[in-house]
Amino acid sequence: MSKGMGSLSLTRSILTSRAASIIVGALPLLLTNGCLYVHESHTIESGTRLHREKLDKLDQGACKFNVLRALGPPTRIAQDRSGAETWTYEFSKQKEATSKFFLLFKCEEDTNTSQQVQIKFDAQGKLAGVTQTK
Repeated sequence: MSKGMGSLSLTRSILTSRAASIIVGALPLLLTNGCLYVHESHTIESGTRLHREKLDKLDQGACKFNVLRALGPPTRIAQDRSGAETWTYEFSKQKEATSKFFLLFKCEEDTNTSQQVQIKFDAQGKLAGVTQTK
């Protein structure tokens, strides 16, 4: 019987030692829970973004070919009865960001950016005007 009691005491000692090791190992995590930080970010872009510098380089009266070469293809083209055309360039950017502070709080931020540029041509196909909205 004394042999069995000794192994039981040894088993308890090992279990107590393991439990103490786990607690000591987890203690820094428990004490620094406010310092654990996770940041996730996702960005979705669509369309063609046109910078003001590119638009400023367009000359009044330029032909469609030169505008197409400078800006690329538009998102859509509309033509009125007189033959005048409006080229529309659209751009959108959506950014979703989440920051988590372990066990304390969570912050979410959504940022949306959009741009629409309209290039107007007269019935002869010459650049007549540029308008931009953000």
